[in-house]
Amino acid sequence: VGTVAGKIQLTDGYPFCSTKSFTAGEVAYSRAINHSANNHLASVCLPYSINTENISGDVYRFAQVDSDKGSIIKFEKVNEINANTPYLITANETNAIDFSTTGSILFPITEMTDVTHGNYTFKGTLAKKTDVMDLYLLNADGSGFGVVDDEEIAANSWIPSFRAYIEYTGTGNGAKTLSLDYDGATGYTIPVILPEALQI
Repeated sequence: VGTVAGKIQLTDGYPFCSTKSFTAGEVAYSRAINHSANNHLASVCLPYSINTENISGDVYRFAQVDSDKGSIIKFEKVNEINANTPYLITANETNAIDFSTTGSILFPITEMTDVTHGNYTFKGTLAKKTDVMDLYLLNADGSGFGVVDDEEIAANSWIPSFRAYIEYTGTGNGAKTLSLDYDGATGYTIPVILPEALQI
């Protein structure tokens, strides 16, 4: 194969790691979305870049933390998903999001790009992550992020591949609840208690 590949098939729930950069002619990847997800909100982190015109949904980057109210995190709409970088997406379809694309698609070396504002860092993962204590995970119903601060919940929670999460990087404890602001609208009060596992 060398540095050129024909078609890359990514399977949701399975890890991806590239030790050297290469180019593919086609990428196939889609994943189901929980039908009860609030506005079909999901997190995403891909090992390749893709223009959002090819996606049936709106994509948002972590833009800032409200300077006056540190418990409000703001997201802004973008036109492209960059490789190894975390985003949120509101899907237009209720059953799946298709991230497939064709062309000369670059898969860079797997080196994650974290996004930090204030004391919160938005991180992506291309492999299942089981150590989730004190992390903010996206709830299975898409209602927002909640902090894992209970050992029993942490033991039964995980982050699947191609998802994203938030880590508090300040001193002391982070906010117990957060508000999520995207596309100029607020309305998500982030719950603290999580279901048993991250699903979307």
